[in-house]
Amino acid sequence: MYDLEEPLWTAEDPVTECIGFGYVEEEAFGNLVSAVTRYENGPGERGYRKLPGEVVRRTDVDEGLIEAVKRVFGRG
Repeated sequence: MYDLEEPLWTAEDPVTECIGFGYVEEEAFGNLVSAVTRYENGPGERGYRKLPGEVVRRTDVDEGLIEAVKRVFGRG
């Protein structure tokens, strides 16, 4: 993922609709595992996204994914 100051890796699970972001590939997959764990232990209605340091419920279905990440990082 580009269009940020630093490129981000992404990892996504299509079954749970969870997504993880990281500055390296391993961090993206680790963040995905964290998001899926939150999904499995929560109400399970909707996927989560995990950015470095933060897990939030996904709300980027209606907005572009890049715009959602840029908003979280204060760039949007």
